[in-house]
Amino acid sequence: FLCIAFISPIFLLLFFSCPPSEKLHLARSKMSETADGNAINAVKTATDNAKENIKEFECPICLELILGAAILPCGHLSCIYCCHCSMNLENSHCFLCKKQYHALPGLSTQLSLLILSTFREQFDERLERERESSEEYEKFLLPFVKFLKEELKTNASALTESVTCTKCKRILVNPIAATCGHLYCLNCVRRGNMKKCVFENCYGGDIDKEAGVVKAMQHLLEKMYPLEIKERMEKEENEEIEEVVMMENVPSGEEGGQRGEEDDEKEEEVHFGVGCDLCGSYPIKGERYQCHDCKEDENGCPLGFDLCGKCKEFDEKVGLNETSANAYAAAGRFRFLQNHTREHRLVKVPFRESFLHRLKAANPQMSIEQILRIITIAGEEREQGEEGQEEEEEEEEEEE
Repeated sequence: FLCIAFISPIFLLLFFSCPPSEKLHLARSKMSETADGNAINAVKTATDNAKENIKEFECPICLELILGAAILPCGHLSCIYCCHCSMNLENSHCFLCKKQYHALPGLSTQLSLLILSTFREQFDERLERERESSEEYEKFLLPFVKFLKEELKTNASALTESVTCTKCKRILVNPIAATCGHLYCLNCVRRGNMKKCVFENCYGGDIDKEAGVVKAMQHLLEKMYPLEIKERMEKEENEEIEEVVMMENVPSGEEGGQRGEEDDEKEEEVHFGVGCDLCGSYPIKGERYQCHDCKEDENGCPLGFDLCGKCKEFDEKVGLNETSANAYAAAGRFRFLQNHTREHRLVKVPFRESFLHRLKAANPQMSIEQILRIITIAGEEREQGEEGQEEEEEEEEEEE
């Protein structure tokens, strides 16, 4: 109180003794300092509130803060490496809601950067634990960490882009993810009837308008940007009302789209245990191509590099444009950030029938997982039988 009583007269004296232009400058600077202080406090408060949501960003598989976010079709999240390790040979399911999916989701750079920037302290703590105890850290986790930190360092607009819809370029509302990891507002996808990702230099990941909303991200954005979210949702409601009015004025018979013809499904060769490193399909069905130069060794890609037939065709179409394999490697588009380039040699891998294919053909009503489970149980019973037989022989020898 004494400080205010002492400083206020001095400020008033300077204010009235200055020329009009300087008076205006002093007044504006005072208002600017107050506004900046309020803005800083608002950002700090929003960030503190957002950190309460950290539980929603824990991987359901490793129970740690997500490192390299993978968004499943249902909208649930996990680490991309954990998701890869948990996938089954034929049909995979979400750990939380058990919804089925058939492709390894691409790294969601947007969500990964948002997690890194919001929960930086917890992120670094997890890295320290992984560095000390995890055997997979150097091969699988470290490349994602380096990529995300480099993106945050070199891209000045990275944080803004992390909360922005790929289509409308406004703050995300009810975000859903394409299989490539890029994020869209649910209404943007439905209104535009979008089926493929439109992000520049993207191979065109599939978009399902019935995909689950990433609720964890929506809750975080509502705490970080409450005013912006509220304003966008009000606009969405008004736009929906206008659309309903327009649809009511459309004469009957003119509504609706053309019905597409369904292609006859052909039996394709299935490469069990191998996935495409561009679109994420797992297992690869049909033609399979493997990079001869991305070898699975300590000095190369720990998982090698494979493409399905469709992605191989796409790679040939783009030719030497910027949307080539070199651009994908630089932008982290490959599922495990492999350094595959156009100069590398892709070789077609001939299909080889295994005992799994024969068992599946003989038991079409069973899934591969069920067949493997029966084989595992049979193996365990055989081992137990052999052990029991050995014990009986030892007892007989002792009696003799």
